[in-house]
Amino acid sequence: MLRQKLFKEERRTRSHRLIVRGAVFESIVPEAKGMTNEESATFLLLALTRQQTMQQRFLFTVFSSG
Repeated sequence: MLRQKLFKEERRTRSHRLIVRGAVFESIVPEAKGMTNEESATFLLLALTRQQTMQQRFLFTVFSSG
């Protein structure tokens, strides 16, 4: 009984977190409302990997110019 109640609470907390994060994503990228789940995932993946690559290039430039 207690295990089931704990599971329901964890599930509710997770659902709330996912809804909030989705809302944040849509507020930052309004075009996301018209994207499929796959397009949204691809967009995020490209944006995050591009940002990481840009940071790596910047750090390389800063530390190699010394």
